[in-house]
Amino acid sequence: MNRGFRLAPILDALRFHDAHPEKLTAIAPEHWKALLSRTDHARLTLPLGIRCREWLPILVRDRIDRDLSRNAERHQRLRTEYGRIAALFVQRGIEFLVLKGAAHWPYFCDHPHHRPQYDFDLWCAPASLEAAQAAAAELGFEAVEGRRDGPTDHLPTMIRRTGWRWRSDYFDPEMPPSLEIHFRLWNPVTECIEVKGLEDFLTRRSVQEVAGVHIPALSLPDTLSYATLHTLRHLLRGDLCPYHVYEIAHFLERSHQDTEFWNSWRAFTSHSLRSVATLAFRLAHAWFRCRLPPAAEAALAPPLENWLDRFALSPLRDSPNKDELWLHLALVPDWRARRGILLRRLLPRPANVSLAPHVPSKTLLWKVRQRLYQARFTAIRAVYHLRALFGSALRAASSRASQISR
Repeated sequence: MNRGFRLAPILDALRFHDAHPEKLTAIAPEHWKALLSRTDHARLTLPLGIRCREWLPILVRDRIDRDLSRNAERHQRLRTEYGRIAALFVQRGIEFLVLKGAAHWPYFCDHPHHRPQYDFDLWCAPASLEAAQAAAAELGFEAVEGRRDGPTDHLPTMIRRTGWRWRSDYFDPEMPPSLEIHFRLWNPVTECIEVKGLEDFLTRRSVQEVAGVHIPALSLPDTLSYATLHTLRHLLRGDLCPYHVYEIAHFLERSHQDTEFWNSWRAFTSHSLRSVATLAFRLAHAWFRCRLPPAAEAALAPPLENWLDRFALSPLRDSPNKDELWLHLALVPDWRARRGILLRRLLPRPANVSLAPHVPSKTLLWKVRQRLYQARFTAIRAVYHLRALFGSALRAASSRASQISR
């Protein structure tokens, strides 16, 4: 890892091959609080505690042990909550599938309790969308007013107004889950990338049993493919969560010798989907040194190989950047679509945020604080985007100059 990656010792420790967990012992005790704050945000705290426990200071080990215990409690609460949603959907004849969460099993993690989860992602048939929203409303869910999720593949995010407030604890068992009702698996118009064969996912759906719960889901090969699409979407939008890449790396490492699975995966994926998936596989390998099954070693186009060589670690940088923009442009051949991508990424729309979305009553004082919070957030994001654009432009110019000088 290069300088500029504060998560470097964490990723070095979490590699599946050529790992260096012993480097964790060199981290000064006073630095662990800030580092754990970063791993919490990256959702890598639990994998760190599970795989590198013997190399951690006692205080850090104890803290992550508590996190694992609290996450297991969250898992049980989520399981109960999912049961309520699924029971009502089935009663109303609403066709649905679980896209992530509990459906990420097996291979994505070693135990369902080890996976952090904060929402339910359900795909519903287009004819069932209104019924699904109405059923969710009966269970106390309501859309977050005024929120802009950007170009998404789901209806407005739904939450319960329980009065819960954020307490800087990613493993708070009382943190209420949100609900996202998806109506498509990929948006080729927004991403400007055509991925064929997704309509076949729904004909291969299956029922998975996870911890005694039967879950309607995509087939395992299609679940992996959807995970790569999800990863690419967030990579191209500049908000990729490292844990999503870790899950794919974990899957690749654990499934490496499952020839039957990989034969099925190749048979089920189109050429365009394999290209997208291979990009995600290569990114997972670059970050976590997982093994790549033969089916996942397809060659990429030279511009994509070049981006991986130069910018694969950019999403992990501490300094803001938009290096994923060059990848997006390399994936899109049409110049009009490229122009639209440039405008959207260089001139992003302001996002609406809420100070305490789960609090039902809004006093005048709260509304004033909300406006100040929104103004501060907008200012911080504006500075972030300017710094990101400047940094990426410098790196692109440096990269171009290096190519010319060769």
